[in-house]
Amino acid sequence: MGQAGGLPTGAVIERGDAGANGSYVRFADGTQICDVTTPAQASTAAMGAIFSAGSDAGWSFAMPFAAPPVVSGQVAGGAGWVAVSDSSPTVAQCRRCSALSEATAVPLRLMAVGRWV
Repeated sequence: MGQAGGLPTGAVIERGDAGANGSYVRFADGTQICDVTTPAQASTAAMGAIFSAGSDAGWSFAMPFAAPPVVSGQVAGGAGWVAVSDSSPTVAQCRRCSALSEATAVPLRLMAVGRWV
């Protein structure tokens, strides 16, 4: 990684694909972004006044982070939202939630942003 006046120069340092764990890109300033599309989930388990998938989708990041990253996502092609229950520098636990019971299983599209090791 090059520097000019103590600031990183350049752009993408590394980009890669980790198969089922998704892909990643690392930038010269230390930022890392990982993304994945999970296997499909329905949202039929009652959880108080909302519904959720019966279990979390565990995501092992394509590359580890220096600290737990910010994880977000969307339901790909269906109703609802993604709830992130936990994350560490190497894995996140996420599940589909919705206001109504949604029997049609659709994947989650997840993204994690943080600092690389």
